[in-house]
Amino acid sequence: MIEKIALKKKLITRSQYDEAVAACAQAQDREAAYKEFFISRNWISVREMGVLVKLAHSLEIMRKDLKFGVIAVKLGYISKSVLGLIMDDQKKAVQSRKTPKLIGELLVESGMLSTKQRETILNEQQACEQELVSVPVPHVSATEPVGARKEPRVPPPVKPDGEPPVAESEPEPVAEAGVTGRSVEGVPREGSKKEESKQATQEDIGSGLTLKVSGNQMEAFLLKTEAFDENIPVEDVRELLLDRFIQYGIVDDTMIQRFILARGFKSKGFLVAKGVAPKQGRDAKVEFFFDTDHLKAGGIDEAGGIDFKERGAVPLVEAGVLLAEKIPSREAVSGRDVFGEEHTVAVARDVPLKGKEGTRMSDDGLRLFSAVRGYPRLSWSGSVMVVEEFVTKGDVNYETGHVRYKGNVIVNGCIKDGFQVCGCDIRADEIQGGVVRADGNLVVAGGVNDADIYARGNVRAKFVLKSKIVCLGNVFIEAEIVDSSIESSGACIIEKGDIINCDISAKMGVTVANVDTGISRSSTIALGRDSFVDGELKKIQGAIKSCGSHMEQLKLERAMCVEEIAQLHERSLKLAHELDRLQALEGRTEGFLKLEGALNDCFTQIERQEIARDEADQEISALLERVDDLSYEQENFKEWSRVNPPKSVMVVEGGLYPGVTVYGLHAKKIFKEKVTKTKICEFVEQDTSGDTPIYRIATYGH
Repeated sequence: MIEKIALKKKLITRSQYDEAVAACAQAQDREAAYKEFFISRNWISVREMGVLVKLAHSLEIMRKDLKFGVIAVKLGYISKSVLGLIMDDQKKAVQSRKTPKLIGELLVESGMLSTKQRETILNEQQACEQELVSVPVPHVSATEPVGARKEPRVPPPVKPDGEPPVAESEPEPVAEAGVTGRSVEGVPREGSKKEESKQATQEDIGSGLTLKVSGNQMEAFLLKTEAFDENIPVEDVRELLLDRFIQYGIVDDTMIQRFILARGFKSKGFLVAKGVAPKQGRDAKVEFFFDTDHLKAGGIDEAGGIDFKERGAVPLVEAGVLLAEKIPSREAVSGRDVFGEEHTVAVARDVPLKGKEGTRMSDDGLRLFSAVRGYPRLSWSGSVMVVEEFVTKGDVNYETGHVRYKGNVIVNGCIKDGFQVCGCDIRADEIQGGVVRADGNLVVAGGVNDADIYARGNVRAKFVLKSKIVCLGNVFIEAEIVDSSIESSGACIIEKGDIINCDISAKMGVTVANVDTGISRSSTIALGRDSFVDGELKKIQGAIKSCGSHMEQLKLERAMCVEEIAQLHERSLKLAHELDRLQALEGRTEGFLKLEGALNDCFTQIERQEIARDEADQEISALLERVDDLSYEQENFKEWSRVNPPKSVMVVEGGLYPGVTVYGLHAKKIFKEKVTKTKICEFVEQDTSGDTPIYRIATYGH
């Protein structure tokens, strides 16, 4: 059996198997011969051989022990389903590389079989084995395919691991017409392509019967040979099938009897067992009924991630408009083959439909509507919200104070030094020393001077001076960027302007007219680096960790509240009993009133602790929701980074002056001379050995 298991596990090829069978055919101890042969050829390591020997020993135990189970079923001690469960336990033990317990031992331990019944079965099994020994076994040559062997009753099993190889070409089994409605034509067509690609197995199982199992193991066929025993009982056919571990989906006795009596089924197969094919599930999906202009962010796909496709402008919607609808998942259904083994399929993934501010969920949780008039928006956490606009009549300064709004913000003036504006999409006439935090895009009609800007969208302005910009999208500047720092996971584009004395990092490349002047401090340009997303992922991971720590503290405080409540209830019960006793004996005395006050204090403390417990529950629930949102943000940022690969290219329309340093992902170059009208990019080449990549920053005309 070692050679068959080695082939099954793909430790050897078919040609190596044939060679081993021929070399060890005459050996008295086949197992020892195969072990020595495989190890001497270095086909199988000593460690692998040890595993094979143990597996072969376990399978041999199961093969011989199966007869015990068949007899137990025949005598009515157990049912076929119980035998199937016991065999499943044995298979699990083999898969865990443990020696399986005998069926009789398992049945006695579980109380399904008495010791006396086990002895009766063992005696019956011994008598059957002695009967089989007296039957001569025909000689089989070493080169004869296993499928052609004609052994009397107990040939090697087909399942589990250790499946014997079959001839390279086999005719497809076709059902015999006009005998049984359960017979079908051909090898089964259901199941996955991977299952269909498996080779069918065929072998003689005794009494003139050939068993053929389809490649996906969902159908088993019986064919008659010239030596078919027409007097074979139905019970013996079932035993032959069980000897080959065929145990699921077997047709009833009437169908088997018709097969025995029929004259056909010599070239066409009788469908004797049929499994249940697994059914693939369908992932849930969320469809949106508004365009989502969020850095090419569209809907949520089947995998639960944001679908990054340009969708256009965000429209204004009225209250009551359908924004999104969820198509529920369809549950996957596992199958079971004729050997009783379960065939699992991937579990269908659910995608949540999440609504935040300004939305209303339908009662069935499948549709999301706008609750207010505003602008629908899809956040990075996969949540839909409807935001309104906040409009200032002038500058953001001491008169307005900071502007922090969950919707869009329009500043009809300047964001002054020291003042902060937070919102989704933000528009302003100019920024002079202000701080901006935008969940979406930032558009500045004029210039940006001495500002601190963070945006999860694009940034547009006329010029940038002495400022810091960190953003996910593109930076579009009309005139110039001077004495500033830019970190963008998009592109930095100044088609007609200059970069002077700046540190620029742009994942999607840089387009500029001129870099530096020759007399200013030299700029550094980093291409292809995803600075923004890297920073966001670190912040998200930190936030998730912080939420986790806070939840653990809240759970501890909640547990203390619950314990305190239990103790207070116990104390209040004792006080109530004591009050009842005093009132019955003495009435409402001073001692009674004192105890009554203590009981009321106890009730007050219980109420206070219950409020604290409920507040902890609410906070824990909010933290769980926050962690869920953060997890979705994390995955969507990763997906955005994946579908927007870096472009380590810089286009210089005018001139790039000496001293500028350009970084790629792996290389850097300090320019010693001025270059004009050029493209700068990072490329890779191999060294002379061809093993080590060499990265360079190169220029070429455009």
